[in-house]
Amino acid sequence: MAFIDKINPDVPEGRLLIRNGEFILKDPDAEVSKIPLDKKWDKLLKYIKDQMYSDSEVDMMICAYGHIYRRRARRDIDKYNQIRREFPKLNYQLRSLLLYDYYDMLPSNRKIADSAYYELNDNFRLLLDDCMRAAKAAHVRDLTISVEASSCANFFAYLQKLRVNNIRDLEEDHVRKYMIYSKCKPELPYRIGLFIRRYAESIKNNELLIKSSFFPMERIIRSVYQPMTEGERSKFEGFLLDDNCPLSKRDKAICILLLYTGMRQMDVSNLKLDDIKWNKDQIIFKQTKTRKAQIIPLRPIIGNTLYDYIKEERPETDLPYIFITKQKLRGCYAKCRIPVIVNNAYKMVGIRQNARQGTHLLRHSFADALINNGSDLSIVSTVLGHDSPQTTLQYLSSNIEKLRECAISIEEFPITHKLFSHENH
Repeated sequence: MAFIDKINPDVPEGRLLIRNGEFILKDPDAEVSKIPLDKKWDKLLKYIKDQMYSDSEVDMMICAYGHIYRRRARRDIDKYNQIRREFPKLNYQLRSLLLYDYYDMLPSNRKIADSAYYELNDNFRLLLDDCMRAAKAAHVRDLTISVEASSCANFFAYLQKLRVNNIRDLEEDHVRKYMIYSKCKPELPYRIGLFIRRYAESIKNNELLIKSSFFPMERIIRSVYQPMTEGERSKFEGFLLDDNCPLSKRDKAICILLLYTGMRQMDVSNLKLDDIKWNKDQIIFKQTKTRKAQIIPLRPIIGNTLYDYIKEERPETDLPYIFITKQKLRGCYAKCRIPVIVNNAYKMVGIRQNARQGTHLLRHSFADALINNGSDLSIVSTVLGHDSPQTTLQYLSSNIEKLRECAISIEEFPITHKLFSHENH
């Protein structure tokens, strides 16, 4: 079995492969669930309803289960594929049921596409496996390895179409043409080059290092936008803390949580009642992006606004999430739309109307505020839940006043009029 199949067995693409439209188990010998599908079906049905699946999606899942039950397809991948060929519209439901049937994996929105890895010749497959081993040894996250390997496999498949069957025959022009062919941004070839370069450096292979230099050596240059100024942050903060703030208790709690913690919008959306540890003055949750536990101090201003919302305004419901809609949607409550709430608050304050908005702006502003108050970069990185301080550096805006403090005055240096004339042009 290829090394790629062992990368991340806890996600769907680590267990299941789709090739030529057919489901294929990546490791047929892997341990499977001891609970028959019909004995755990009720648990799955409750889960998708709790996750706010629409009525039509629930009906399609029930329909797919009915086909599996009637045909006795449980733990029989050939019968799963027969059903898939007959009912292609049930592809997602059948995939979800197959993973749940075999491995107890609850439904996920993660996409599983046809894998280019299995189209590759032995040269490219072996190189891809070696690159993954090098990434694993460098403690790169499994999900990152999976993304880089998939991108690299697609590039190698493209090379094979050009009859380039070995990395030794790679030319810089191939990389440029691939960027045009795939219509990708520079970040993609950068990630491919990094994936190969990491392995080349680990074995000190100069030839492979030269080939990796054909790819962009820098990350994507992000769009420059005007960060939230200290004046805007102060104005927004004053609006939220005003006793006459017109926001609802829910919207106020959301904005204060984002402003004073720098949490990601998805983490605020997924925050559960049990994540608030009132007796410890902490918020403890698992980050949606990194899947790592994060602990945030429950400051009085945050705790008080959360308490007011939960006790006085939040509807009575079994839904575990803190921030939910004020009214039922299609008969049940759901998570609220946090970006809309924050942008509406900007509008009420009168800021950011002709500039970038959104929740991530508050995360950047929080990082800026910590640095400007003298916090060490490593501390800011930990508070934001980043794996590396290098990631945090991308969050910090240029503080012109701080830069001026570091600048050397040129007042004492003589400057002639010729410096500003056109005589030496």
